[in-house]
Amino acid sequence: MKIHQQKTAGIISYREKTIHFEYHPSEIRTENTTVLLGGVLQDMASWKNYIREFSKTNNVIVADLPGVGKSDVLDSRFDFEFLADCLNQVLSDLGISQVHIFSTSYSTILAFEFAKKYTSKVGRLVISSSMTEIPENQMNIMLDCLTAIEKNDVFAFSQLFLSGIANQHQKPLNSELVSRVSSAGIRNMTDIQMQQFKQNTLRVLNYNMEKNKNCKINITPLIFTGEIDNFTPPALCKK
Repeated sequence: MKIHQQKTAGIISYREKTIHFEYHPSEIRTENTTVLLGGVLQDMASWKNYIREFSKTNNVIVADLPGVGKSDVLDSRFDFEFLADCLNQVLSDLGISQVHIFSTSYSTILAFEFAKKYTSKVGRLVISSSMTEIPENQMNIMLDCLTAIEKNDVFAFSQLFLSGIANQHQKPLNSELVSRVSSAGIRNMTDIQMQQFKQNTLRVLNYNMEKNKNCKINITPLIFTGEIDNFTPPALCKK
């Protein structure tokens, strides 16, 4: 395994799809490397504060895999196993043989598929805000968001998305400010970002969760969710 001493930013290609990635070395010399995989509206830039904290003890990798951030829209016919292969290509390019994975929301399926296919390459696995099935209420939220995008109604999309994922009965510190900033950010999404959201959401809807219900991997993950997460509450994460 290579231990890189300097920050590395790169662009590689896998099966003609572009991948942007960054490698951030730890403040201490270590072989421990953590990959941060984000939710449906997150890209590499979203992890800035996490990188600062994680890199105190771990090397950190963030990536805009196909369908995310700087990378192009990825048609939903490309499944999560394909994205797992893309992540594997990043690790191969960096010469890293094993990583810890911290995943949230959309990317938890990717993390599971990677751990299933490349089990020996995963040290520890953390899954945040996930579920084994999509209940009717969550399904309706996803479909309503897709309908708003089809109508090019960004305002409706932002309202549906924020009200759908956040528990309105919980008011954390600075909740109103966070809501305003988040809403403004969503309303300023580019056409490419909207299409990325559409295809990534369809990829989740197309995922065969039933097939993997009894699938076992030789890794014990840490699974958790946030107290104001209305979309993947504790009961769904437990299941």
